[in-house]
Amino acid sequence: MAELQSIGNSWMWGGFGMFVLLMLAVDMFLLGRNGAQKVTAKEALVWSLVWFILAMLFGAVLWAWLDQTAGREVADARVMEYLTGYLLEKTLAMDNIFVFVMIFNYFAVPVEY
Repeated sequence: MAELQSIGNSWMWGGFGMFVLLMLAVDMFLLGRNGAQKVTAKEALVWSLVWFILAMLFGAVLWAWLDQTAGREVADARVMEYLTGYLLEKTLAMDNIFVFVMIFNYFAVPVEY
């Protein structure tokens, strides 16, 4: 079995953690949400687009960093793995949304929750 190698280091993990905390702070404090609210289709589309753009920017930065540090072959392979995993997770997330909608409809959960 092949040994797993990490391409990350402590400053990358620290940066990722800070990014997650920053985005949580934006969502919880800066957007001015007070309690439950109905999410419009436009708002959901905008946030989906924001997260997609951030994911693609991450892929581009990862490729550029790996291209400089490990070479083009490694950069291409790792970013292709990242994009494949991202696409697979997006597909599975859509399946989960379908199940959540069915469950919420069955239990008559109000739209704002």
